[in-house]
Amino acid sequence: MPRLPSLVLAALVGVVGLSAVALAADPFAKQIEAKSPSIVIVKSVVKFSSQGGGDRESNDTRVATVVDASGVVMMPHWLPTSLLSRMKVSPVKIQVLFDGEEKEYDAILGAVDSKLGLVFVRVKDLGDRKLAPVRFDEQVDLELGDELGGITRTDQAFDYVPYYGNAKLVGKITKPRLSWLVSGFTPIGHPLFTLDGRAAGVVVRQSGTSDEGSSERTTLLPASTLAPIIVQAVKASAKALEEAKALEKEAADEAAKNAADGAAMGEAPAPEAPKPETPKPETPKPENPRPEMPKPDQPTPEGPGMEAPTPGMGE
Repeated sequence: MPRLPSLVLAALVGVVGLSAVALAADPFAKQIEAKSPSIVIVKSVVKFSSQGGGDRESNDTRVATVVDASGVVMMPHWLPTSLLSRMKVSPVKIQVLFDGEEKEYDAILGAVDSKLGLVFVRVKDLGDRKLAPVRFDEQVDLELGDELGGITRTDQAFDYVPYYGNAKLVGKITKPRLSWLVSGFTPIGHPLFTLDGRAAGVVVRQSGTSDEGSSERTTLLPASTLAPIIVQAVKASAKALEEAKALEKEAADEAAKNAADGAAMGEAPAPEAPKPETPKPETPKPENPRPEMPKPDQPTPEGPGMEAPTPGMGE
């Protein structure tokens, strides 16, 4: 087997060495361990209804971000923003899967921002689970050319492994609202972080309208703009959870009442079944007696239409 020239071998070793040094020096690689517990999986069964009629249900799995310790999770909407005005979405079932756990936590729909294409869900009961939410209320000053990074997860086939990507701010938008054009890693509905690990904002699809028509672009919405939206979503999610629990209690009380009523009916003596009536025997009708034959010395009885004998005749 021919051997590689020593110069080529040295070059390969140098490339591998440089890659290892670059990986170790990438600050976003170090953020995976710190940030991945805040990046979770949301599984749902969703019903889609179109204006033209016809409903269909679909299973959905997507990556989401914990934004509040109470159990509020932010994720991209089930539909693109361009379709939200034409279709209705109703989640039938929502569950959240946290990092390092196999348990799926039941959740409810808390709030929706259709303009930004963001959905907020609220876990019903965290139990002893403690969450590490991503904070969007920290001061972050962004500038053109800033290096950012984000974290997402693979699908179930690859065990939801977290991985990171790099991005860069390449343009600044002021209308219709302040946001940034980003190149590189831009997963919709995900936060991007600065070199020191602070949340710079969330990636969204933003719509713009002009005399030439409307269009959409993928942009980074600054954390300062998103922070008050999250505050409102947390309040709305708390209210939605209270309403959901009230409905569940009402349904449970109704089920218990129906069960008690059924048990009470089962303890009551059953009404006696009516006895079948014994049919009375019919009285046999008397048979018509055969008429006796007249004796020879007796006159034949007069039948209808027969004349009576005239007296004095026959003497």
